[in-house]
Amino acid sequence: MGSSVVLYTWMVRGHLHPMTQLADHLAGHGVPVTVTVADVPSTGESSQTIARLSASYPSVSFHLLPPAPTRSADPADPNADPFITLIADLRATNAALLAFLRSLPPVKALVADSFCAYGLDAAAELGVPAYVFFSLCASALATFLHIPVMHSAVSFREMGRSLLHFPGVHPIPASDLPEALLDRDNRQYNTILGLFEQLPRATGILSNTFDWLEPRAVKAIKDGTPRPGELVPKLFCVGPLVGEERGGNKNHESLSWLDKQPAGSVVFLCFGSASSVLAEQLNEIAVGLERSGHAFLWAVRAPVAPDADSTKRFEGRG
Repeated sequence: MGSSVVLYTWMVRGHLHPMTQLADHLAGHGVPVTVTVADVPSTGESSQTIARLSASYPSVSFHLLPPAPTRSADPADPNADPFITLIADLRATNAALLAFLRSLPPVKALVADSFCAYGLDAAAELGVPAYVFFSLCASALATFLHIPVMHSAVSFREMGRSLLHFPGVHPIPASDLPEALLDRDNRQYNTILGLFEQLPRATGILSNTFDWLEPRAVKAIKDGTPRPGELVPKLFCVGPLVGEERGGNKNHESLSWLDKQPAGSVVFLCFGSASSVLAEQLNEIAVGLERSGHAFLWAVRAPVAPDADSTKRFEGRG
């Protein structure tokens, strides 16, 4: 095998499958590509998942990295919080990643998932150009690039509903930021901030979006405004990569329904493949949808589901 591009991701559907689709697109352009997967979180079924993907995408090579026997040294206690544990486990996989990269012919580039951004250390050690694949929207990317350079005397939680103005992003109430970002003095905040700080190290950032979907955020990132006075990695919009598996139902009834709705009339709600929403929160969202009067498309992760009362009232609207 000649020199290849290595994509580095982990065992969560919302990250693994978009990265696999990216690999498939690269392979379609004649680029030898290998998807390297950290066995995190390790469920005992990772090998079967990789075998299934290998069978579905024969033009792409897959390699499952072994889980690290011990986590890498980290100032945060990896047992204190699931998120801290996750990042520590991914970071500890760097040794296996480095060994795998060294076993290959010269690698053209490494593309690391944003949660695997500490993998840039392995690329730097080998002198390999490193890119980050950001599976979220460009608005989130602009926000995450900017937060490390914000200077505030108080935590976001203390700001309450005060509006935050991130470059290229509509104003956001401070208390609406992810829970991990609200208290600047806790370990979870420091862990995620450390992850954000890896983004500017990349040669470029591949974002799972497209220009006309988020023109303000895309322009802000390309102009470098989230990091004033610093160089921001070049942005490549490579979406949409929606993470569907081959052989899936591409004619789902929701798509047929969506095709019949007027342009710009539907509210879309989706909370990812790994997040859970409590029944109480689902009911609150349901009330908000009802009051909005808009048609909507709502993707709810199983086994979490809205109560019957939250769905009956929406017949014909979503």
